[in-house]
Amino acid sequence: MVTGCDPHRAFVSVRVWKYVWDLFFDEADLAAAPFEALAAAGVSTNHKVVVLHDNGPDGQVVGGELWPQLAARYGYSVVAAVSFPVDSTQFMSQISEARSKGAELALVDATTPQAVSIRKQMAAAGYHPKVIVMEKGAEPSQFAATLGPLADGVLVGGYWDPSLPYPGARELMAAYVAETHQPGSQHIADSYAAAKVLLGALGAGNGEAVNAALARTDLMTVAGRVRFDAQHFARLPIVSLQWQKGATVVIWPSAAATGKLQFPVP
Repeated sequence: MVTGCDPHRAFVSVRVWKYVWDLFFDEADLAAAPFEALAAAGVSTNHKVVVLHDNGPDGQVVGGELWPQLAARYGYSVVAAVSFPVDSTQFMSQISEARSKGAELALVDATTPQAVSIRKQMAAAGYHPKVIVMEKGAEPSQFAATLGPLADGVLVGGYWDPSLPYPGARELMAAYVAETHQPGSQHIADSYAAAKVLLGALGAGNGEAVNAALARTDLMTVAGRVRFDAQHFARLPIVSLQWQKGATVVIWPSAAATGKLQFPVP
């Protein structure tokens, strides 16, 4: 069975017999990506951070746990950290606090409607951090389509882009757009890769034979090389994306970059 746990960040798992095989990215890698991207670009901020995150599972892990730990590791100071319900629509008090404390790096983990609202309310409040990271909510094309120029400069983690040097990556995106007449998404790659891995393993037989075949998997796919570790987890590498003129650009790591970091946020 192939499943998605979140419409904005597809988690793909394959359950065979009594085992679960996961094809996904590591949330620790995702949380660290913006810090690594900023360090690689050599940009300068006052190292004051605000963390705004929803109280859903992703928000609690990335925003509530990982970002505060990583901020300290990379030499940043968290001057405000706020959790909010996943149905919140008003964020002016949190934004005003961040502005008053001079946080030049804003880290946000929220759904797309909330991310859109937060970005709009930042602008309305006159809060202009030099760096804005919006995990989860800033991934789909609807984020930029709704915000227009306000989306420019926003960073979001990614685990796939058709520009990555994987066989069939560009072709998959082109075929998806042509068939659905919808904007492409990174979710299509891991789902496609998971199906290909599973179909290959099913040739081994049933039950334990399929599990044994999955354990031996070493396959280059449209989402990258898939190999499962002892915990049945195949980790997808993370890149850092930035919205620029209505499209996402890979700005980190340098080996995969399709553009340069826009700094500060316009």
